[in-house]
Amino acid sequence: MARLNLILIALMFFLSVKSQENAFNCYTLIAGKDATADGAVIVAHNEDDFGEQIVNFYKVPAQPAGTEFATNAGETISIENESVPFLWLEMPGMNFSDCFLNESGVVVVSNQCSSKEENPELSFGGIQYQLRKQIAGQARNARHGVKIAISLLEKFGYNSSGRTYTIADPNEAYILAVVNGKHYAAVRVPDNKVAVIPNYYTLTDIDMNDTVNFLVSPDLITYAERQGWYNSADGDFNFRLAYASDGSLKHPVNIGRMWRGVKILSGVDYQYDDSFPTFFEPAKPVEVKTFMNLLRDHYEGTDLSYIHQKADTPHHEEGTICATHTQYGLVAQLRPDMPVEIGAVLWIAMRRPCTQSFIPWYAGISEIPNGFTKYDYQWAEKNHKSPEEGTWDRVPVHSYFFFKDYADFVDENYAFRQKEALKKAQKTEDKYLEKQQKFEKQLLKLKERNPQRYQEKLNEITARATAKTIKNSLTK
Repeated sequence: MARLNLILIALMFFLSVKSQENAFNCYTLIAGKDATADGAVIVAHNEDDFGEQIVNFYKVPAQPAGTEFATNAGETISIENESVPFLWLEMPGMNFSDCFLNESGVVVVSNQCSSKEENPELSFGGIQYQLRKQIAGQARNARHGVKIAISLLEKFGYNSSGRTYTIADPNEAYILAVVNGKHYAAVRVPDNKVAVIPNYYTLTDIDMNDTVNFLVSPDLITYAERQGWYNSADGDFNFRLAYASDGSLKHPVNIGRMWRGVKILSGVDYQYDDSFPTFFEPAKPVEVKTFMNLLRDHYEGTDLSYIHQKADTPHHEEGTICATHTQYGLVAQLRPDMPVEIGAVLWIAMRRPCTQSFIPWYAGISEIPNGFTKYDYQWAEKNHKSPEEGTWDRVPVHSYFFFKDYADFVDENYAFRQKEALKKAQKTEDKYLEKQQKFEKQLLKLKERNPQRYQEKLNEITARATAKTIKNSLTK
């Protein structure tokens, strides 16, 4: 019976994905500091977006207190304190796609998760993009980031069906589920556990009395009861079942990606029709490489593998973890025992992780390598909401297109080319992973002797690594 269910779901998976492709944007993995091999909080994320895209990198300096930002409907937010500098992965015209790492070591990523709410309470048009931007610019730690988000949600309301934000720092991580309107639930990830987030709400149990590990709307449960989404006679409150749209919970793309991540990380032979946990202990301590490999996954070795579907490439099917619309993968390694400028690092693989190296971008870099920006951050801030003509042009020369063209080249003959591409990519990233401890130790010594050279060296590491990945992409 389990075998039959797997086959039926596999058929549903590939028949239905194209009709609902826009629902499957992003995939996230989280590991608490006691669940990892190096004591870091680790967050992994594939940024998935359909349509014409480009990814710009900017380092945004601190902004003075009083700086104003426009919300979704033009209402302004004025910051009370000087902001925190941050690394910004910007995608023009996209309200829900940008990722951030600030110099407090706070990382922000998100996953689309549609809700049942169709009559949201919104003020001043609600908030969308500025929610993540304000967390990035103001948060001194992950919990502070959650509280910033909550204050904005309570004031404006969320103007989108729903979303799950992951907000993490070198000591802890939170999952913040936001619902269309002014309802939300934030839960702290247990230090000894991991979590997988596809494109549905994964939070289940909510302890309204535990204000340390849960930060939730005061009427979260009573509101669900009034809406008919939850009946106390049916048992304990389950946020996922109460607030998530049926389409997101039941769709095989979400089920498949959740199943794959939980099964691999837990070492437990979960079946498709099992109830997947929000948090669980990994089978072995999570390493940065563990998450890198999972972001590259296409269900190899299972009945959902593209080989069994007779496709030319897994990227012709949008339901895999590394998918046709993956713009980049990142693994945030957030270490508490080091200065944040080198202790917090984003390992980033451009376009598709299955063909590219994950290379280090340190929180403390002050310059972006050539070819990874479009003009400067001031232009990006003005251009982001309504991109001007030429935003997606290849000129000035932009590295994104080297990675895009290389991914397309590999897909033209995936079975033959991907293994060699991945071998070359892993050779580069493994070099940086193996030498990470050594060159960071050297950096720390340099910081004491020559702070200026220390900063230059920090910039050079990322510049050389990105240059190497571009060279790999040009070698067809």
